[in-house]
Amino acid sequence: MPISKDWSAIVIKGIAGNEIIVKGKANTGKLDVIPSLEKRVPQGFNPTILQLDLLHAIDAIPENLKDVQYNEKIAEIDTYTLVEIFSEDQIIESIEVTIE
Repeated sequence: MPISKDWSAIVIKGIAGNEIIVKGKANTGKLDVIPSLEKRVPQGFNPTILQLDLLHAIDAIPENLKDVQYNEKIAEIDTYTLVEIFSEDQIIESIEVTIE
């Protein structure tokens, strides 16, 4: 079973500013666990790549997929071009950022 799937990364331009929204589904294996995304510290060398840690997700059976989302206000719509999702220090997904 995959640890996660159905990822997207979208930048929304708005009156209140710009925001990147990263969404996906994470396998928790348990009903009472809530997955989350956190910005990695430190970020990588390329400032246009947003690196996030996927927490509380495992490759488990039975599969129990839950929605997970990360939001960040950004100054410019082209701040990020790619999002990398990590689990236990391994890249599990790379997502191109789209602008809406």
